[in-house]
Amino acid sequence: MIVDKKKVLYVINPLSGGNDKTPFVDSLQNFSMENNMEYKVFYTTGNNDFILLKEQILDFNPEIIIAVGGDGTCNLVGSTIVNTNKVMALVPFGSANGMASELNIPVNVSQALHILIHGRVKIIDTITINKRLCIHLSDIGLNAKVIKRFEEEKVRGIYGYAKQFFKELWYYKPSRYVFLYNNLKFKKRAHVVAIANATRYGTGAVINPNGKIDDGKFEVCIVKPYPFWGIFTITAAIFLGYLDKIKYADIRSFTKITIINKSNQPLHIDGEIIELASVIEAEINPLSLKIIVPL
Repeated sequence: MIVDKKKVLYVINPLSGGNDKTPFVDSLQNFSMENNMEYKVFYTTGNNDFILLKEQILDFNPEIIIAVGGDGTCNLVGSTIVNTNKVMALVPFGSANGMASELNIPVNVSQALHILIHGRVKIIDTITINKRLCIHLSDIGLNAKVIKRFEEEKVRGIYGYAKQFFKELWYYKPSRYVFLYNNLKFKKRAHVVAIANATRYGTGAVINPNGKIDDGKFEVCIVKPYPFWGIFTITAAIFLGYLDKIKYADIRSFTKITIINKSNQPLHIDGEIIELASVIEAEINPLSLKIIVPL
């Protein structure tokens, strides 16, 4: 049993996925009594969440901090406890729960809580990108622009994401990038440049088929320019998990890289738009975050 007389802090994003979290919160008292836990709840607001959560963790001193939301909530929790002995857990409630999917944590609340009790602790890598933590995936280009549209739109969930994806798809033009590593460089035009710790997005799209979250490296996954009909090849490759096998993709492993974003495309980290960045610096943090996963 993972949880035994332990303090647990639930970090809840009330807006994630457009789902009402009230029934979940109401169930926590009984769940905690049944499993002999002491718990508190921290609600995110989008204002000073990192600082306030840090203060709550210092004050309450929980051993397990549970991200109740999507990938952005996972990133917030991970950022506060990286390189510590604190353990993170997930209860997926987001629009696209990419990290939960990566770790085989079900979106069913009861099943996710079962893993909290009966799972095991796994230590994973993280990536520092422009001084911010990335746990799952970051990218520049088409997908980042879709996420930016998605954040500005009222329609949430997978439907809202798909709506913005197809809107952007027709108009997006490939951008120019320069990649610098180990005193070497190469240049590419690309639709998407993903910096991947994990393998897949919450939609099920596999951008990094051979990635591992505990191998001490990350992958840069480049989707190169393609003719109109190439979208069908790419879509099949992404959803069937063989993107590395097609000519429109270039996937390479690194521990550190600098990417010059010549078109100043938006950057997203773990599903959250961060900034318009002309220079992106990424470096691996090997085995830096403890997280509860299924047995």
